[in-house]
Amino acid sequence: MLQFLVGFTFGSLVGMYLAQNYDMPNLAKQLEEIQKDMDAKKKPPSSRGQLQHWLQEILTLLFSRASFTSEPKRLSSVQSQPLL
Repeated sequence: MLQFLVGFTFGSLVGMYLAQNYDMPNLAKQLEEIQKDMDAKKKPPSSRGQLQHWLQEILTLLFSRASFTSEPKRLSSVQSQPLL
């Protein structure tokens, strides 16, 4: 019993010291934010318009990064030589 009281008291004192001298994160708020993010990822799109908007954004990103040319690129440093 005495060992429990010493450990509990020491732990409480260390916790109070850390809380007063360091910027400790608020775990309750962080858990709420994580829960909101998880709920948002689980829900399907509520309407067809949102899904079309999402697909349009993806296609825009894909086509804006792609470069289309009529001829394939050729390496100028590589020359075709007949094999012996």
